[in-house]
Amino acid sequence: MEPMVKEFELFMQENGHVSFEELLPDIQTELWRIARKYKTTGDKVFHAYMDWKVTQVK
Repeated sequence: MEPMVKEFELFMQENGHVSFEELLPDIQTELWRIARKYKTTGDKVFHAYMDWKVTQVK
């Protein structure tokens, strides 16, 4: 798992109890925070996360 994906997964685990509608602004903020750290874009962080997440479905 890429470090940026790991960071976002940790964020999602910590906030999994919050409804999607309430969490969406924080998701966007966190994606872009991580993206700046890794010199990429929020959408690329999200795509990498979703690519990883689909491999976790059992």
